[in-house]
Amino acid sequence: QVPGMSGAALVQVAETVRKRSRLASEIIGDVLAAQFLIVPVALLFVWLGLTRGIEPLNDLTAAIRGRKPGDLAPIDEADAPEEARPLIGAFNELLARLDASLRAQQRFVADAAHQMRTPLAGLKMQAEIAMRQRDPVNLQHAMRQIVASADRTSHLINQLLALARADSDSPPALRP
Repeated sequence: QVPGMSGAALVQVAETVRKRSRLASEIIGDVLAAQFLIVPVALLFVWLGLTRGIEPLNDLTAAIRGRKPGDLAPIDEADAPEEARPLIGAFNELLARLDASLRAQQRFVADAAHQMRTPLAGLKMQAEIAMRQRDPVNLQHAMRQIVASADRTSHLINQLLALARADSDSPPALRP
């Protein structure tokens, strides 16, 4: 009984400092033992989760690296993770622009070849005519036509080179 308090009792407990230190050491030991078990298991789960989570990106990387140089087909977004779809969409847009650029370049090369064939055929014909001329006046006239055709061909080649060097975003500065 506690004096002045009815129905209350005072209980005092005492421990030795050694017993209290041993109890603290046991608690710390148990906590550390659990940590030594939990941390490696948690690291294993994190490693497995990251490996599995990155697997679709690794598959995408392998698919892109395995493509042939001329394969500009879009990449299928259906199997890709949701987070990677914007990147795949941007990559597909880039492939589409590259495909359009390559097609334009192929058309340009075909047109340039056609444009070069005509003046070269004319030069060859004029040279053949000049080779048959016996009259110096006619020979001189044929040679002037060859020089004029060569000048036109040279001008065309210079325009084509300027166009090839020009930045695709800015129009080339060609003279008519």
